[in-house]
Amino acid sequence: MLTNAAGPFTRVGLGLGVPTTGIAKCALSTALSTAASSTPQISAAVDPGQYCVTVYDLGTLTTPIDFSVTLVYP
Repeated sequence: MLTNAAGPFTRVGLGLGVPTTGIAKCALSTALSTAASSTPQISAAVDPGQYCVTVYDLGTLTTPIDFSVTLVYP
């Protein structure tokens, strides 16, 4: 869940995947464009293992931003 991203109307990319050794370091299986919210943007049933989350610029940011992500696993 992207809980903060420089303001309520700032949209960024949010993705969930598995770690890789490639340039990106995270092979995304799910990705979307989103703004911060108190409602989860991505929900996935996953097997035990290692996963990664990526927050990325959609090409609209003009300065660096602070962001917060919350992960919940039962």
